[in-house]
Amino acid sequence: MVTPSLGTRAEENEIINISTQQNNTIVDWRPVYNIINYCNTVIDFAPSVLQKDQTFTQEMLNGYIAEAKTLRALMYFYLVRSFGDVPLKLKSTSSDEDIVQLAKSTQQEVLAQIVKDLAEAEHNAVLTYGDIRDKGRITRYTVNTIQADVALWMENYPAAVTACDKVISSRRLGLIAPSSAWYNILYRTGNSNESIFEIQFNQQKLNPFYAMHAIPSSRRYIAANRVMDQIFTTELNLLSGTPDIRSAGASVRAEDNAIWKYIGTNNEDMIAQADSYTHWFFYRYADILLMKAEALAQMDGRGAEALELVNQVRNRALAPEATNNNPDVTNKEELSLYILQERARNLHLKANAGMMYYVM
Repeated sequence: MVTPSLGTRAEENEIINISTQQNNTIVDWRPVYNIINYCNTVIDFAPSVLQKDQTFTQEMLNGYIAEAKTLRALMYFYLVRSFGDVPLKLKSTSSDEDIVQLAKSTQQEVLAQIVKDLAEAEHNAVLTYGDIRDKGRITRYTVNTIQADVALWMENYPAAVTACDKVISSRRLGLIAPSSAWYNILYRTGNSNESIFEIQFNQQKLNPFYAMHAIPSSRRYIAANRVMDQIFTTELNLLSGTPDIRSAGASVRAEDNAIWKYIGTNNEDMIAQADSYTHWFFYRYADILLMKAEALAQMDGRGAEALELVNQVRNRALAPEATNNNPDVTNKEELSLYILQERARNLHLKANAGMMYYVM
């Protein structure tokens, strides 16, 4: 779904050509371990604040540690998917004496720690902060969503369904209905009812993606031709007479294949660099529906349920019949491929801020 452009860097071409060199900064895991160390520092030292600050409560402490464990689990989840076996560091490095060489742990050991961290965090994570912090900080529903993602990766399909159902049954989230303001609500402004976890940029902290995608001479990535030709198609929804709302003017600008979601202020106009504070999303409610569908598709006799969830997402997007493959709900491979194609349309061109990790 992504192809190089004029500004693509040499180290990015190494990734594309599967010939990564040791000094390639994209595969440098130190920034991720820095985040892990921040989390470990909170986990190790936050309890001592109870004795020093009378305004700091046990409930507040539990919430902060739940956030730290969730973020640590998420970082290790990126590491284990990207590198396989990695060092598992669960204690903070707070002095020179703490600097030690660590052997790699196996993928299974790292995944077991991720599951453990998330289980402990779920118990203490807050349900709501009462404002937009629900979107930019960890809530219990963020924990459940990551649990679902991890369970899918581990092929533990019942656990994935259970985690998704916790989010769905909360009735705190939902799909944003199609409208002329859909793009602005979901992407540009952010903090919508569909968002589960996002990085909240603003005019004081601009996002880094504008320069990567906006200026033609330095644009590092564009959407591949197949995004409009095959992923979305140019067909119209027969009922609405409109194209898929996720296609041109949302994920991509059709005339030059610019990745639009980080550089548009609406479906037609580009934002100025000084206003480039479009949020970046880890998870949205649509992701929950499609993760549950993906898990159900692998479970005997539950294919029809999976297809119904996919149709919820498609109906919201006004998807045309041209992208409806009418999969056999009893054929796991056929149904899974259909769900994968819908994930490509709905979670299009999602770049990870730290690793340039694209979800296809």
